[in-house]
Order: sequence, then structure tokens, then C-alpha cells
Amino acid sequence: MARTLLGLPEDHIIFCNFGRLGRVEPELVRAWAGILHSVPTSILCLLERPVIAGIRLQDQFRRAGIDAGRIRFLPPLQPKREHLAQMAAADFFLDTVTYNGHTRVSDALWAWLPVVTCPGREWLSRVATSLLSAAGLTELVTKDLSAYQQLATSFAQDP
Repeated sequence: MARTLLGLPEDHIIFCNFGRLGRVEPELVRAWAGILHSVPTSILCLLERPVIAGIRLQDQFRRAGIDAGRIRFLPPLQPKREHLAQMAAADFFLDTVTYNGHTRVSDALWAWLPVVTCPGREWLSRVATSLLSAAGLTELVTKDLSAYQQLATSFAQDP
């Protein structure tokens, strides 16, 4: 799916996460804001639902100094091929930490989208690590949020 059909600029780095917004914690917002600060020509696309969670996240990004126009909320698409095409319009998938993307990380891999993740101690936070390991992509697994931010930034600055 062309970026223009999604209202996204062709000349920007597009990060995305189409998982549940409730999984995005304040520490992760700070890491994502750090990535966006380091890559000034980047945009973060998120799922537009639930609306109240999106409003809360917009406020957190605003307080972190990120212009609201750099956070885009896109609708969930059906059928699956449309959803995968929407994901493929991005450059990188940024995983959530405490509760990793499970199906969404699998979807990102199906869409040939690199996934940056950071595992935690609980099994819910290690699913993406398992998926990336099975795919032979362990270089996309980071040890902490600082390394996560550095890896996403370095990929975006040298695609």
C-alpha cells in the first residue's frame, strides 16, 4: 500500500506499532520520543483505537517535545492482506516491552518489516524475542530500553 494512500510522506522514516495502545507505558513513550528526536524526519504510526488511549499518548509525546503531527493514528484494516500492506508501508516496527506484540510482531515479519524488541522477565515480554530468534534475527533483540532506542535510531539513520 502506498504511503500516500495512508496520508504518510514518502520522504520520512516511518516507525510503527499496530498493537494495543494500552501496552504502551510511559518509559516506552520516553524511548520512542528519544528515537523521534534523534531522527527528525521520522513519524510514528499507531493504531487509532481506543481513542482515549490515543489522547493520553498524544499528551505524553507533547510533554516529551514531540509535535503532534509526528504521531499518526491509522485505522485497523481488514482483510488481513490490507493490514499487512499497511504495515509494509512503514520502515520499522517498534515493539512494546512489558507485553510484547504477539500476533502483530508475526504480522510485521510477514510484511518483511524489521522488528526492534526488548525482552523482559515474564513470558509475555519475551514472545517477540522467540519469534525473532526463530527467524534468525537476534540482532533485533536488545537488552534494555537504552539499547532499543540506540538500535532503532541507528537503523533509521543508516537504512
